[in-house]
Amino acid sequence: AHLNHQEIIKALNSGDWDSFSEITKSEALTLHALMMTSKPSYILLKGHTLSLIEKLEGNLTIPFTFTMDAGPNIHLIYKNEYHDKVMTVLRDYSDFYEYLIEDRLGI
Repeated sequence: AHLNHQEIIKALNSGDWDSFSEITKSEALTLHALMMTSKPSYILLKGHTLSLIEKLEGNLTIPFTFTMDAGPNIHLIYKNEYHDKVMTVLRDYSDFYEYLIEDRLGI
């Protein structure tokens, strides 16, 4: 975690989107993998969460990344210039769209 923290700060300071994205996704998925393999194990990641991640990665053609909280919630991170494209893709998944909460930074 300490190394990832250092690396993500470097990525943010340099504007290295690819590194930022890789670290962010890895941290999110590693947290859930750790919970699922702990003793006793517990699963907070839900099937619909994985389904949405797969749909986004297969259909969203803009640079984006995600993180998750300690539950099934996905937090999409992307540049504001791609907002309309992201919303178009999310609207196609009406079973997820009703739970969407928008939180925009720097506007």
